[in-house]
Amino acid sequence: MTERFAKLGAVLNLPIILNVFVITISMEFGGTSLITGLMLAANLMLLIWHWRELRSLINLPHQTESKDQEDNKSLWEITGVLLFPFTAGYRLLFDFYNPFFWFGVGFIIGLSAFLIRIVQRNQSKKNLNQS
Repeated sequence: MTERFAKLGAVLNLPIILNVFVITISMEFGGTSLITGLMLAANLMLLIWHWRELRSLINLPHQTESKDQEDNKSLWEITGVLLFPFTAGYRLLFDFYNPFFWFGVGFIIGLSAFLIRIVQRNQSKKNLNQS
């Protein structure tokens, strides 16, 4: 549960999941191409998220992180700490699996964190304008 190796994992996983995606499409594995396509999309989004640090891999100048970057906020760590026990507890406590309920609660937790962050950002902008 650390982001220390997220960039390395995303870079190393890209050719693997791309090959798996191409194989599932070419062999017509039914719905498997949807799953591998979503995994490929998630991997690409992670690479786009870390593009500022990964630019040096293709000889572009490296851009340093600002301390005000969104992924440096502890709110997202707290959100992950809430989402993980919910998912693990849900799978341990219930024999049946209701993906709509799981997605709905996960969406509510993520949306509430997003809204809290918007309120925090607006308050900090307001405080900067007043001083």
